[in-house]
Amino acid sequence: MNILLIEDTKSHSDFIMSILLKNSHKVKLIINGKLAFDYLLNPSIVPDVIIIDNFLPSMTGLEIIEYFINNNYNYAFIILTSGQSIDLAVKGMKVGALEYVQKSIEISNELELIIEKAYKTNQGIILRKTLEKI
Repeated sequence: MNILLIEDTKSHSDFIMSILLKNSHKVKLIINGKLAFDYLLNPSIVPDVIIIDNFLPSMTGLEIIEYFINNNYNYAFIILTSGQSIDLAVKGMKVGALEYVQKSIEISNELELIIEKAYKTNQGIILRKTLEKI
């Protein structure tokens, strides 16, 4: 899968990238909210899944998710949360993230399943929207 990782903390991005590459994903890393926002505005850019941190330089992950969901982009967002941040996960899901994953050592065990679930959910949403247009 083509995955966009939006994470500004090097230790976190390195760890997540190692998991994704081990599972044979193609990964692009962006470390700034505004750069990620501008990148995603390009209509030829359609990553299969976007894994996004909330606390980014220049824009939050929630702002990015909300903009693209409200403007009918078919992106599958997974929001990254720190260990105790269930409130952020809930907010992320309310604005349009399909899944969330906690930044912890256990991420290596669960990330692949969460990616697959978000991807399949998004494909179902795209299919439903397509059928509604017919």
